[in-house]
Amino acid sequence: MARFEVYSNAALIGWSELEHRDPHMGVAFGKFVPAPAYEKVREYVRSTLHVQSRSAAQAPLSLTVRTPRGADLVNVATIADASTDSTPDDIELELLGIDTERLGDV
Repeated sequence: MARFEVYSNAALIGWSELEHRDPHMGVAFGKFVPAPAYEKVREYVRSTLHVQSRSAAQAPLSLTVRTPRGADLVNVATIADASTDSTPDDIELELLGIDTERLGDV
């Protein structure tokens, strides 16, 4: 599958294959694989897990998602980090309002 890179304020913080997609609805989500720079924002992301508007709460992170071909997806990106020491991989990337043409090209 294709690797979609996730940036916060221009720093690569991880990626996802966005293995669950519905281009007609303009949404996608998948397992988020953190890069080393994710450690700088992890606690902040975790603090937004249960807020009513995660996208508004994560706005200061300036999350952007780039396709494998280097194009930015037009969307709202959020990270849901429910990971613990016993479930370190329980992190998900969620996208809303995707430009379906760009998502479908990968």
